[in-house]
Amino acid sequence: MNKLSKIKPKDIVVAELSSFQLEDLALIKKSPKIAIITNIFPDHFNRYVSLKDYSRAKANIFLYQKPTDHLIINANDKFLVKLAKKAVAQKHLLKKTGLSPMETNIALAVQAGKILGVPEKKISQTVRNFRGLAGRQEMVRKLKNRIFINDTTATNPTAVLVALQSLAQKYRRPIILIAGGQDKNLNYKKMAQAINKKVKNLILLPGSATEKIKKYLRLNPIRKTSSSNGVGFSEVKNMKEAVQTAYRLSQAGDLILLSPGAASFNLFQNEFDRGNQFNQCVKKLFSS
Repeated sequence: MNKLSKIKPKDIVVAELSSFQLEDLALIKKSPKIAIITNIFPDHFNRYVSLKDYSRAKANIFLYQKPTDHLIINANDKFLVKLAKKAVAQKHLLKKTGLSPMETNIALAVQAGKILGVPEKKISQTVRNFRGLAGRQEMVRKLKNRIFINDTTATNPTAVLVALQSLAQKYRRPIILIAGGQDKNLNYKKMAQAINKKVKNLILLPGSATEKIKKYLRLNPIRKTSSSNGVGFSEVKNMKEAVQTAYRLSQAGDLILLSPGAASFNLFQNEFDRGNQFNQCVKKLFSS
């Protein structure tokens, strides 16, 4: 909101809109001239009664577009392809295999750049120099051969599954996961099953989602090495304790990941406050 006064008539505004914000588009019956949908995961079921209801809110991003407008979607997502059949805008269905989630998102953004007439050379230069966004699988620090990753915007279980898969492939390191928080009436079974298989140690922040996650875990006392017998497990009260516990349990070569899979409001102002606290705690390790 603090940028509105600086926007000029010919400026191009890029905005990431939540389902809550997209509901407001229905009130004014407007959608952006270029809309991008990367994916739709089950989320916010404390507000929406079903995935169908949730996707109806998401669809406002294209429902009021004109035939001269553009809709760009990840065509690997069959649910999105089906949803986009309602659109009257020009559709750009990008179907690319073998890409990571970030690479897929970049491909969608590149398509938007082409529609806007951005020169190919400028697009290539921007992609080469792109280092990701804060709180989205953000590499915060390397310390004594440990890597700290901030993925605080993973506020639902599916986003955690994506993070575990992509980061395991990228870094090939044992993972210590900081997760948990407030539930949005979501299902945590698949997330817990992935934790059982892929996570060395689990640090859980308090909250109603944490209690649901614990029901599906194979729990062991905290341990130093990975095994197939279950995940090492510890509960903490705040982010400072979470980071300190994760570091204490880690060994050289480990990856320490914040990817909560839940809302943040019981402990933090929002998910970005949660991520900022993680970054601050990580940077303070051995700083005194």
